[in-house]
Amino acid sequence: LGFTARNDWSSTLPSANNSYFYPSVNASLIFSKLLESKDVINYGKFRASVAQTGKSADPYQIQDVFVKGGNNVLGLPQFTASNIARNPNLKPEISTEYEFGLDMKFLESKIGLDLTYYNKLSSDQIISATVGATTGFSSSIVNAGDVRNKGIELQLSVNDLFKISDDFNWGVNFNFTKNTNTVETLADGFTDQIVLGSGWWSSTQRVARVGHSAGLIIGRGYERNANGDILVADNGNPILGSGKILGDVFPDWNLGINTNLSYKNFNLSFLFDIKKGGDVINDSKGWWVYSGLSKFTENRFYSNADVNANATTVI
Repeated sequence: LGFTARNDWSSTLPSANNSYFYPSVNASLIFSKLLESKDVINYGKFRASVAQTGKSADPYQIQDVFVKGGNNVLGLPQFTASNIARNPNLKPEISTEYEFGLDMKFLESKIGLDLTYYNKLSSDQIISATVGATTGFSSSIVNAGDVRNKGIELQLSVNDLFKISDDFNWGVNFNFTKNTNTVETLADGFTDQIVLGSGWWSSTQRVARVGHSAGLIIGRGYERNANGDILVADNGNPILGSGKILGDVFPDWNLGINTNLSYKNFNLSFLFDIKKGGDVINDSKGWWVYSGLSKFTENRFYSNADVNANATTVI
């Protein structure tokens, strides 16, 4: 059974909020010591902990500053007002996490298992949020709200189980992770979402929306009926809507597979990194399609004569 306690004072936070305290408590039990026979289970440990961690802000986040502009003027550096609004009421980030784990080894430690479940709530996360241009800024430093991450981590290792001879051995290690990210609340002044970033060319945005992950991608998309068919306007063009959920940047799960072959003093290892899910917006392709440089658009050329000669425009 162990305890920790820590208090930090940060010079990058306002004086009213620059002190923050975060403790932890953890416990573990090696239950394999209670077993009479260790022929199958050589080692077994259960662990549990609850801990808080604090995080300060980067420098120059609480007062508006000037930033270096373009070329020097008459040999003197040029400065301009920053387009990022600082926050004089900034608070530290505090994360509270519960974790439970199981560590076991079987068959003379030839098989190892490490399983962890965690549930972490991060409050007052410090981010740069996009704001309307009418404010005179492009973004603002804010305490975003509460974001929860929970999931499992599983590691399975097999050593010496595929031992062919004293000189040759084959071992395999699997590492699986699955995380669920959910925005639970947002800071005052934001209704249901915070814009975290925008596509350089596309109309997409990455947002933190209440009830969804902080990696939600929204943008324009086709309007559809109840059957999923695309709705078409009277002019024959598909009807586009805005603010539609297009994807999520976070993957559903990750899997790493490492296998190692050894012969005497020679070792050969392979690593396979597998990720399911996780969406990416290809802004480069968007520009290629717009400018007609993509192969996808090679049959889209038409002249005014082509349009006038046809009563119906086909897309």
